[in-house]
Amino acid sequence: MENATDTTMAAAPDGGSGNFVTQEHFALVVDHLWLLISAFLVFIMQAGFAMLEVGTVRSKNAKNLMIKNIMDLAAGAFVWWAFGFAFAYGGARYDGKGANGFIGAQGFFFINGYEPCDVADVCLYDVKPKYDSFAGWLFQWAFAATATTIVSGAVAERCSFLGYVIYAVFITGLIYPVVVHWIWSQYGWLSAFRDSDAGVWIDHGVIDFAGSGVVHLVGGSISLIAAAILGP
Repeated sequence: MENATDTTMAAAPDGGSGNFVTQEHFALVVDHLWLLISAFLVFIMQAGFAMLEVGTVRSKNAKNLMIKNIMDLAAGAFVWWAFGFAFAYGGARYDGKGANGFIGAQGFFFINGYEPCDVADVCLYDVKPKYDSFAGWLFQWAFAATATTIVSGAVAERCSFLGYVIYAVFITGLIYPVVVHWIWSQYGWLSAFRDSDAGVWIDHGVIDFAGSGVVHLVGGSISLIAAAILGP
C-alpha cells in the first residue's frame, strides 16, 4: 500500500488568509499516531521478556541476557531496514514484472524507486519506505524484534553472544520476513489480502490479526529447534 502524501493546507472557507488542515491530512496524522502508539506498546514487550528471562537465569548471566535483548533491537533495526522490510512487503520481482508470492524483492534500504530525482545534486534516489510509511515500518520492526526475542529465553545461558547475534540477524532479516510476506503482505501466497493472481492454492487466505502465527508461532518453532540443538 502506497503511503499517502497529500498534506496540502486548504484555504479558509470564509475567504480569509488563514489555513486549516484538510480531512486527508488529519486522517493521515491520526493514522500515524495510532501506529506509533501501537509500536511503543509492542516495544514494551521487550522489557517484559527481559524481566521474565532475567528472573529464570542465574545472577551471573543477568547482564549478558539484558545485552542480548538490546542487540535484538540494535542489530535487528539495521537488518530490518536493509533487507527484512523489503522481503516482507516488497511485492513484485526485482524486475517489476509480476507478483512474488514467496518473498518480496523491492524496496531495499528504503529505496522507493530506481529513477533519478528531478534535482540530481540533491539526491540520487527517493529514499523512503516503498510500501507503507515510516510509522508502519517502525510498527513492523517492533514485531520483528519481538519474534527474535522469544528465542532468547529458550537459549538463555547456553548460547554464546556471537551465536546469538548471528541467529538474531538471520531471523530478523530472512526467516521472519518471509513468513510475514506469506500472510500479511498483499502479495503472499497465504494472504487473505492478496491480488487474485498472486496466491497459490488457498482461495480465501489466512488472517492473522495480532501475530499469533506470524510472530509467536515462528518464534516458538525456532525456540524449540534451538533448545533441541543446544540441549539442557
